[in-house]
Amino acid sequence: MLYHALALDYDGTLATNGFVDDATVEALVRVRESGRRVVLVTGRLLAPLLSAFPQVGVCDLVVAENGALLYFPDTREERVLAEPPPRKLVEKLRERDVPVDEVGRVIIATYVPHETAVLETVRDLALDSQIVFNKGAVMVLPTGVNKASGLKAALQELGSSPHNTVGAGDAENDLAFLNVCGASAAVANALDTVKQQVDIVLRGSASEGIVELIEQLLSDDLQSLNERPDHGILLGHELSGEEVRVPIYGSRVLVTGDSGGGKSKLAIGCLEQLMQGEYQTVVFDPEGDYQSVEGPVILGTRERAATAEEVMQVVRNSGQSCVVSLFAAKHEEQAPMFSKLYRALQDHRVQTGRPHWNIIDEAHYPVASSWQPIDDLHLEDFRSVMYLTAYPEQMPRNVLDAIELFVAISNEPAKLLQKFCEVLGEETPHLAPPADGAEHRAVAWWRGKGSPFWFRRLPARGAHQRHQHQYLDGKMHDVDGFYFRGPKAALNLAAGNLRTFMELAEGVDDETWAYHLQRGDYARWFKDKIQDQELTALTEELQQSTDVSPQQVRERIFELIRKLYVKEL
Repeated sequence: MLYHALALDYDGTLATNGFVDDATVEALVRVRESGRRVVLVTGRLLAPLLSAFPQVGVCDLVVAENGALLYFPDTREERVLAEPPPRKLVEKLRERDVPVDEVGRVIIATYVPHETAVLETVRDLALDSQIVFNKGAVMVLPTGVNKASGLKAALQELGSSPHNTVGAGDAENDLAFLNVCGASAAVANALDTVKQQVDIVLRGSASEGIVELIEQLLSDDLQSLNERPDHGILLGHELSGEEVRVPIYGSRVLVTGDSGGGKSKLAIGCLEQLMQGEYQTVVFDPEGDYQSVEGPVILGTRERAATAEEVMQVVRNSGQSCVVSLFAAKHEEQAPMFSKLYRALQDHRVQTGRPHWNIIDEAHYPVASSWQPIDDLHLEDFRSVMYLTAYPEQMPRNVLDAIELFVAISNEPAKLLQKFCEVLGEETPHLAPPADGAEHRAVAWWRGKGSPFWFRRLPARGAHQRHQHQYLDGKMHDVDGFYFRGPKAALNLAAGNLRTFMELAEGVDDETWAYHLQRGDYARWFKDKIQDQELTALTEELQQSTDVSPQQVRERIFELIRKLYVKEL
């Protein structure tokens, strides 16, 4: 089972006209009975929600007030996730004749067209607050608090990961949490902007669509989404320029090549991508080659091998990857150590869907055919794994038979391909010479899906690429943020990351937006602070254009930000 949690918006998604019918409640019960969790993610205040949805106990957790409050139905415990709104904000809004519809533990809500007055009040009081739109509603929340942050807090409580979660919604404030889910859906009545950014657009509206989604989830765990073309680990590009990606879920990869030829470098590049995308990864390191890699927890040393207890302590934290050093153990001791670790990790994977990926370097040591009990592990069923070895013939036959993607990195990759096929007793597929006539060292072959092909591996990833998540959702230093001030310096709205930048940009007037565009403020920020050449180039191009509206400029910049940062894997 890949998807262990279902996260649903309430109004217009789970609920039709504010209420949830019996058929939908029964469908949620079936989700729970399948071993999955249900999380409700709503902009509503808690009291009105409980009044409208008395069957809330069918949910494991509720995220209310647009990400600011957790509610535990079993115990009726409430947990506030942010600071409450200052009383003076409500007072000032009412002095400006802004109808304050709702004041919750954290959230303050009004409606369009009062967003300008709200922005001005937030500016005048110098508050670290953001404006969130939900169809006609205008919500004020602390910066960084949204449905995504609330869902992450809920999943952390449940020991699950957003990547193992299916989300569904209908409005713009749902995009924050839909974009972090492993799979996303929009009901038929959703806004077009939401439908354009999800994986599945359901035929049914509101609760009918959710029942439809649940049927698909319980039927086949949404297997059709596993090979989305824009998802997966990017290994490089074919000589034609087409991307070579490995699906995150279910793939079995063998990377072979000469010792010191670049196998581990390829694996480290994959590890960096996985960690950047917050996919939990476990690396088995028999030779101590990953001790200096930044990001994962390094377990074990050159003097002491990691223990299963240490590994599981790290893996229980859904956001943490680790390198398991086996270097201190003799080569013949590594297979039984791997066996113990593998069983513990697989048991955890059945319960949580994690770790999402496994990398086994020098695989002929921990996965050695010479260790007789290795067959008892049934590694032919092991998925989402990359084996790296210069000696695949020393690995169990059932492991090699299960390989789906063969990769050779060598001065003579054709010989390695032939050797692999000889071990399996298969006919070696034809490898055509490189079309460009140049020398290349990397060959890939999807077994049963065509001929082998040459590809160019990715260059080493830089510090900026490793920290893309920080630019999207992190908190940049005040001097590095973007400030919407407008032509008369009447505003002072701070964006400390790209997501807040998009939220604020959507709310400012066209004059303010165009003012900063023509001054080149956006392009300078993207170039100097975000350090993104693609965003900079597009913005400079739009800055010179005279035939696009401010809203069209926004949409094109937002589209590129989402493509580059929101769902890279």
